[in-house]
Amino acid sequence: MKNKCKACIGIFLGPLLFGAHVAFSDAVSEETASNRSEPTTAPSLDEIVITAERRSELIEKSSLAVEVFSGEALQQIGVSEARDLTKLAPGVMIGQGGPAAQIYIRGVGDFTSTPITNPAVAVNVDGIYVARSQSIDGTFFDIDRVEILKGPQGTLYGRNASGGAINIITKKPQLNDFSVDTSLEVGNYDEVNLSAAANLPIGDTLAVRFAVQDVHRNGYATQGLDDDKHQSARVHALWQPNDAVSLLVSADYTHVGGLGPAYVFKGVDPTVAADLTALGVALPSNPRSNGTDPAFGQLIYGIGAALQLCIPSGALATATTAAGPAPILGAPRGLCPRGFSSLVSPPGNSIFGDQAGVDNRFSNVSAELNWNLGFATLTVIPAFRHVEDEYVTYPLVTYNDSFGQPETSDATSIEVRLGNATDLIKWTTGFYYFDERQSAETASNAGLVIGQSINIYSLSTKAPAAFGQVTYSVADQVRLIAGIRFTADHKTIDGQNLTGYPGLPFVIGQPCYASPTPCVRDTFIGDKTFRNATFKTGIEYDLTPKSLLYLTVATGNKSGGFNPASVPDTANVASSFAPEKLTAYELGSRTRFLEDRLELNLEGFYWVYKDSQQFYSTLNASGNTVNELANAGSAIVYGLDLDLAYRPSQSDTIRLTVEGLHSRFNQFSFTSAGAIQDVTTGCAVTAGKPFPTINCAGEPLPRAPDYSGTASYTHSFNLPGKARIDATLDSQYSASRYLTVDYTSASDARSYVVLDASLSYYASEHFMIGGFARNLTNQLDYTGAYTIPSLFRSLTLANLAAPRTYGVQMSARF
Repeated sequence: MKNKCKACIGIFLGPLLFGAHVAFSDAVSEETASNRSEPTTAPSLDEIVITAERRSELIEKSSLAVEVFSGEALQQIGVSEARDLTKLAPGVMIGQGGPAAQIYIRGVGDFTSTPITNPAVAVNVDGIYVARSQSIDGTFFDIDRVEILKGPQGTLYGRNASGGAINIITKKPQLNDFSVDTSLEVGNYDEVNLSAAANLPIGDTLAVRFAVQDVHRNGYATQGLDDDKHQSARVHALWQPNDAVSLLVSADYTHVGGLGPAYVFKGVDPTVAADLTALGVALPSNPRSNGTDPAFGQLIYGIGAALQLCIPSGALATATTAAGPAPILGAPRGLCPRGFSSLVSPPGNSIFGDQAGVDNRFSNVSAELNWNLGFATLTVIPAFRHVEDEYVTYPLVTYNDSFGQPETSDATSIEVRLGNATDLIKWTTGFYYFDERQSAETASNAGLVIGQSINIYSLSTKAPAAFGQVTYSVADQVRLIAGIRFTADHKTIDGQNLTGYPGLPFVIGQPCYASPTPCVRDTFIGDKTFRNATFKTGIEYDLTPKSLLYLTVATGNKSGGFNPASVPDTANVASSFAPEKLTAYELGSRTRFLEDRLELNLEGFYWVYKDSQQFYSTLNASGNTVNELANAGSAIVYGLDLDLAYRPSQSDTIRLTVEGLHSRFNQFSFTSAGAIQDVTTGCAVTAGKPFPTINCAGEPLPRAPDYSGTASYTHSFNLPGKARIDATLDSQYSASRYLTVDYTSASDARSYVVLDASLSYYASEHFMIGGFARNLTNQLDYTGAYTIPSLFRSLTLANLAAPRTYGVQMSARF
């Protein structure tokens, strides 16, 4: 895993200067050829328009590290959930934490699984920030394009964009155009993915677009988990009374059901594995064996016996409840010696039930006003987003988010900006305000080691910001960039951690044991304001009309916040973590050759990453094990990104993306929540009181492979009329990478190469039918993992991308 990439810095300038030299030579050749006035029928690559810098511009004129994918491309590769975006771009990895998407770009991300967390990659739908990543699912239908921006985007996108941003742009109404678009995908695992959209003009100044999607797919994992069952609807209404004014009003709704994500067996510590073998316990042989599988029962009991979590049966006294004495649950003898009982129980043996399920609902209302004032365009975007989560999931322990009230988030935002673009100057300035109110009442259960734990809390975030960015032409071929953003992020938390409710068992030897009423183990209250300024500066140079060189320096900020736990030895005061910051130095080029048939984009980057927020197990003030975010210290990330597209003929298209990446923590240490003999980690361990210190300096960032990339080839067979057949081969590849900060063999995911193929028949531009096969060799692509080192000593469960799938796609436009 610890492959070196020391040569990355040394290879920055070589390819960039080579590309510039070839671009200049090629431009001269093209100019000479054009002077000969020789006709040509050579094909060209499509021009792509982006709005990543809050204005429309050709991607070849942008100095952003951005990749763009059309809605048709998303449909072809089968993107229906957020984690499917991993297929698109190297360096992007999306796992799952409960219903929430864990988005990482070049190792910078967030272990998003609870309401306290903030993404490090900002997701925006039609220019509106999405605070809760679970609500991204159900968005990927009737899409115009997706823009993936790598690197900090603090100036224009604000907080929580330290790793980058993902912009999802849906299709908008078109005036004076009546059309109906439909698409259907049917595949194995009983998949049916149906989408439809209608564009309805109403007079000359008004148009409405309706779109719906219904997805049903059974699970990839045992017991039916890892399924996809959701329904979505969206409506846009566009009013454009004249060329200067337009008003877009939008609303959408999504329901996500089914059983939810799977956490499959990834591995255990080798010493524990040896003990399990001695006990006659077999590890799950099916790589998609979910944590709720009955096969896990013996495994969990076996780990308890291997770690000597067994006590004499006579010590298992009854708990006093409101209804009188009651036997303690979850303590069968398991694999313990005769006369002893295990202190752990399988995830399925939970007082909250053993049936996973998801019942999440998301609704959004927004508007966008654009008014050309002559000297600038005024844009106003108010929005309201509501998230309501109810789910039960099993990453080693039972997490029940429908114990009391659903987990909710109500986020209101407004952005007001002015901007204009001329040949001399392009500028944007504005004000942004974000207000989110959250409530959570969640419960977890892990047998008698931790017992039943209930968190009840509310959070609030208020974040005003002012920003501005300008690009000024100091010469015909040279432009300077400068931008800055000021943010004040005010956060509060007010909550309690309880154990047990009347009639339920409590933990032996812990506070609240034998309490006849709900018992408060911890209280956490916090109120802080995190202020931050981010900036961007740079220079763009047009070597030729088709070749852009750029050098930029940009910073990003991920908000600080509170954990749902108190500071050790400080009652009632919530544990907090500071903002993380990232500074990126980027040198790149965008070049088109051969009359727009070949495009080569190169980017060398060097990132300085400070106060990285990482997720691990520790103790709260009551001595209870909790999962918290804390600042890990500093890290360095650098590498080279290559993106090549080539159309050698009218019938062939080739694309190749490659990213070489080197990442290492310079500083990263924390206090373990377990005794030294219970700690399993690949990092250095130092004994201490009351618990040991773990030092992971020198380790790579999680989910940051040294090499990754994609490759695709499409050949078109032209038929009479406008008909054709497209044959496409796609591949995605990645080197090995660690999935968690445990840095154990169980959290080390091996390298993979995924191959996809499709064959599509286009009867015309209005009808298509084709077949597809994805992950032909059934590779295991691990995208995330979950551990509780203080409980199960490096028993690692993981998220897996899709196995081999196949089916038929159809689309029609009327």
